[in-house]
Amino acid sequence: MDNKLAADMSISVMSAEYQIFHKFLDWENYNALACGEVAMLTMKQVEARWQNVLLNVFSGLRLIKVSIPLFIDHKEYQEKINSMVREEFSK
Repeated sequence: MDNKLAADMSISVMSAEYQIFHKFLDWENYNALACGEVAMLTMKQVEARWQNVLLNVFSGLRLIKVSIPLFIDHKEYQEKINSMVREEFSK
């Protein structure tokens, strides 16, 4: 996986997890527009900064995406993922 895809996926997760933060920025933008001013911070600015930081963080790393199968016993999944992680770190 390349660092751009990893950054985009990370931003999607953060966007889903920080909905209250997004709502705050949406209201800030609305109020600024209503007052004829510029918002202090927009979600577009935040995402651009996240993208910049994440591209730098992931740069030069070998990135691996782990997917969790939908139909697998939890104990079996834990054993398999632990084994895979140990194998990767032993390289």
